[in-house]
Amino acid sequence: MSETMPESTPVTDGRARNFPNGAVASPHHLASAVGQRILAEGGNAADAVVATGLALAVVSPYFCGLGGDLLAIVWDGQARGLFSIGRAPAAATPDAIRAALGDARPDSQ
Repeated sequence: MSETMPESTPVTDGRARNFPNGAVASPHHLASAVGQRILAEGGNAADAVVATGLALAVVSPYFCGLGGDLLAIVWDGQARGLFSIGRAPAAATPDAIRAALGDARPDSQ
């Protein structure tokens, strides 16, 4: 492991922890270690989330699969949420979503 990434130590005393440089949690320790490594090597939270999700698809496919549901809260100066569960309607094409959201799209700012 890189010197910037500490070994994982289970927390068993019930005390809350503060992680000023980021934290990763998932249902499998190996997937969490992947996300932690991404952060330690300079990646951002979105990079760590994607890497952790991809690792979960390998080590715990019964928990998480590629193309599955997604719940996310991202902070970029304000809280933004993504709730992506279930199938999208057939009419929800990328062009239809762009037209419906207009200037409210995150990529339009």
